Amino acid sequence: MTQNNTNTDTTAKIINYAVLPPALRLVAAQSAVNQLKAGIKLSVVAKAFGTSSAQVKSWEKRHDAGTLGAHLTSEKDADPIDWRVLTTDLRLAGRTKVVAEVKAGKDVKKIAKRYGTTPLSVQRWVDMDVKGDTSYHKRGRKRLDSVVEVSTEVAPEAVETVAQ
Repeated sequence: MTQNNTNTDTTAKIINYAVLPPALRLVAAQSAVNQLKAGIKLSVVAKAFGTSSAQVKSWEKRHDAGTLGAHLTSEKDADPIDWRVLTTDLRLAGRTKVVAEVKAGKDVKKIAKRYGTTPLSVQRWVDMDVKGDTSYHKRGRKRLDSVVEVSTEVAPEAVETVAQ
């Protein structure tokens, strides 16, 4: 039995792939096809990437023909996009590709422009990867697995003395 690594979110997001940077569209298509080849159901993959089953079938057909991404120029700079509206699987696939390109020695600013993000975000993703953190956390949210130290001691200045 194959392991299902896709997002189990019950709400369906539909992503307008026409507004995504070409480099990110190519990563999404390749990741979706890889999940199909790994045995994950078509409908699950389509939902995880915020698209239709027909679109994923089209990506698979072009992948098998060797033409997937042939019309996309992944080296082209893109307008900034809000990565927070993307599905979790799409964000992780994009982030993984960006980190791999930085580790290969490519320029952070150029990568950020191609993927519609900022150099600061790219550097944060690389730092998270170096630490071994593979999850995706939106900025400003606390991690669920963080440890909080709680003290039951009361500081003397916090205690009011009541006159009797």
